[in-house]
Amino acid sequence: MQISQTETPIEETNLLQTPQTAMTLGEASLFLNLSIHMVRYLARHKRIPAAKVGRNWRFLQQDLETFIRQQYGQSDKENNDGNSNHLSV
Repeated sequence: MQISQTETPIEETNLLQTPQTAMTLGEASLFLNLSIHMVRYLARHKRIPAAKVGRNWRFLQQDLETFIRQQYGQSDKENNDGNSNHLSV
């Protein structure tokens, strides 16, 4: 099969202009500084953004960063209300 000269190679398409870093369960646990068991529990109960690919969980680093940033606002609100200052996960 011959590629026509007008076709753009895949590596030059917009899909790869802003790559997302997909992390495994172990990588996400290191990133979040949580145990693998806790990350799996949070993913299974939809408390953190995750996707199941076959039998494996995958996490996008950008989604986890956004999740953590959202926790800042929730923690501040809890502190002002006199509630616990634990991370809301």
